[in-house]
Amino acid sequence: MKMVQKYRKAIAVLLFVTLSGFFHSCATGEEEQDGLVVESGEQTESQHKTDDSQEETEKQDSEETKPICVFVTGCVVSPGVYEVSPGTRIYEVLELAGGFTAEADTTFLNLAEYVRDGQKLVIYSLDQTAGMTSVLQDDAQFQTGTQSGAQSISQMVNLNTADKSELMTLPGIGEAKAEAIIRYRTEQGKFSSIEDVMKIPGIKEAAFEKMKHLITV
Repeated sequence: MKMVQKYRKAIAVLLFVTLSGFFHSCATGEEEQDGLVVESGEQTESQHKTDDSQEETEKQDSEETKPICVFVTGCVVSPGVYEVSPGTRIYEVLELAGGFTAEADTTFLNLAEYVRDGQKLVIYSLDQTAGMTSVLQDDAQFQTGTQSGAQSISQMVNLNTADKSELMTLPGIGEAKAEAIIRYRTEQGKFSSIEDVMKIPGIKEAAFEKMKHLITV
């Protein structure tokens, strides 16, 4: 009888030890599992940050490679609007436009300059640039060197070739006067000098003084 009781006690102790180890193992497993969940969450958040950064980089790259438009006019074989990549230089755009015509002044522009989106490149003839010299020399910005002659030229309006919208950018020139300038050169021929603009009704000396540094023929 005593032997049976001893066996029972031994079995009870063994069972208690086994169950205690089992429960401890389960508890430890949950903690480890919880730890893995937290770590997984950290990895997910880090991955989101990486994805956002990559998306922003791709967006910037896309903007940097987006084509830009440049309007080429004047003494070129094929005037028009050309799409080019950022970082394109003036000489490369002129090649797309077929190059210079025979009367073009090929040295007036800085052909090595980069073009920009929405830029208008005007290629003038030798006769036109010769007539602009005196105007540029009277330009204070030109004299101080804060603006190149080519940049000043590109902003000037040619009375013989400008369309109505370009003429209307001049001070004191509205729609009616712009149409009058176009009608004059159509009926009377090209303007021979910038002073001829005063032959247009409504454009007197005071108005001419305000625009003379902005126009050419």
